[in-house]
Amino acid sequence: MRQAAEPGAPGAARFLRGSAPFIVTAVAVFLGWQIVREMAIQRLPPPLAVRVAPGGASTLSRAAESEFTAGRFDNAEYLARLSLAKAPFSVRTLRVIGLVEARKGQTAQADNLLTLAGNWSLRDDPAHAWLFEHRLRRGQYGSAFAHADTLARRREDMWPKLFELFAVAGTEDPRALPVLVALVAKKPPWRQAFLNGLIDAPTPRNQLLLATIATSLQQTKGPLNNDELVQVYQSLLRSRQEELLVVVRARIGRPATSLLLVNGGFSPLSGPAPFEWTLTPSVGIVPDVTTDPTRPSESALRVEYNGFSRGEAAGQLLQLTPGRYRLTGRIRAEAGAVSQRLQWSVKCYPTNQILSQTPTDGTGGGPDWRPLGLVFEVPPQGCRMQRLTLDAVPTDTRSTIVGWYDKFAITRVG
Repeated sequence: MRQAAEPGAPGAARFLRGSAPFIVTAVAVFLGWQIVREMAIQRLPPPLAVRVAPGGASTLSRAAESEFTAGRFDNAEYLARLSLAKAPFSVRTLRVIGLVEARKGQTAQADNLLTLAGNWSLRDDPAHAWLFEHRLRRGQYGSAFAHADTLARRREDMWPKLFELFAVAGTEDPRALPVLVALVAKKPPWRQAFLNGLIDAPTPRNQLLLATIATSLQQTKGPLNNDELVQVYQSLLRSRQEELLVVVRARIGRPATSLLLVNGGFSPLSGPAPFEWTLTPSVGIVPDVTTDPTRPSESALRVEYNGFSRGEAAGQLLQLTPGRYRLTGRIRAEAGAVSQRLQWSVKCYPTNQILSQTPTDGTGGGPDWRPLGLVFEVPPQGCRMQRLTLDAVPTDTRSTIVGWYDKFAITRVG
């Protein structure tokens, strides 16, 4: 029999070789049809998808989802279980059954099903949303915030609701705060938006949470960067939370509270404002930290003033305890009557009570560097913080005023 079959073998091989292109084409057409069919099922409205593939797992799954959305929960469960029998690993089907179980009060079963759906797909937003809220209510903050993070990375439209729940949990339950801080410390893409939400709505709750997160992050691998810390300081300052600002600075240590004056040498500005020089350019007043042409290796504060405008050129918030202090520095006049038109002042914040000012009688200043100084006393009450400012002293006529300042320091007297 083997000998009888052998003569036909070459013929069969020739047939297969000749038919191979047609077989490949037929398989390709079939696979292409299946792909197009599946895409149509996924995109067509559920009623039309049912007509295209009435018994397909995807069709049944979509129909179940549609029935659940319409509030026909019994229909949704029936269709979902038919789909699950055909495709046991369908994320959409598991989610529909899980949500139905949740509506029936079977939260444990719902949690198991939706956990599977969430683990199988980071893109299944309804599953992650349910798991977040369910576990948040149960106080399972680690898991709850992990699902919230998954949602926040994909859905900016959900940020307001998620951030509000973060704030409520972080302020009402001490167990939630460390978990929230650890999540923010990982620098997720929504971190800045979350901080901005607390800053833009400066309620007492949000300000306290902002301060707590700022100080807690300092002990992690993701502390606030300089720009973020400036936002926190400025927010507390605008909200008149001076006492809280003092506490936050002390705990973070940026800048160190031992520094009575920050960056007195006017190196390029990098510290967190307002505990660093804040330059305030305006019409007719142009401050800048730049290289001093008489000392190319050093920088200094240069202020160009038209002699007519009114405003502040530069300033820094101070945090001095009650007592007597001396401010020292150096001044140089490049053009005009600098010491008459630009005046240094120390004032209580926020009352603007003047503690001391440099004279405007023409003394001091000149083309060469000369000393500048004043003595002031911080009162024991009503002056927890102070501001050192360089203010314009306007006249009725315009003139070119260009002054340079450097080597500033504050020392305690006695």
